[in-house]
Amino acid sequence: MLQTQNVSFLGQEHRQHYSETLVPGRQLREEDCIHRCQNKLSLEEKDYILEKFNNIGNHEVQNIYLQNCTIPRENNRFDYLIHLTNRTEVVCQKNFVATHGIKRSRLQRKVLQ
Repeated sequence: MLQTQNVSFLGQEHRQHYSETLVPGRQLREEDCIHRCQNKLSLEEKDYILEKFNNIGNHEVQNIYLQNCTIPRENNRFDYLIHLTNRTEVVCQKNFVATHGIKRSRLQRKVLQ
């Protein structure tokens, strides 16, 4: 198994060095929304996005990538973009975080600050 600090940002399963607690790897989640954002991308495209995101580098670089995928609108609202090879899709926040395998709290604390 790789060092903890090397695998945590890659989204891989690992053990915490201080407690030996097993931390599960990042996984693609399916989320339903009233705008049907879950139907905008195929499962293969979602898997590709998650794999690409996990292979970016460390958390700082991942957060910069996530910042570049958000566009501020009025009243503290944002558009969330998913960039594919031949198109860009706008999705809701719920599907954006699910596709990237992150929690909403990370998006709010580290990206939308």
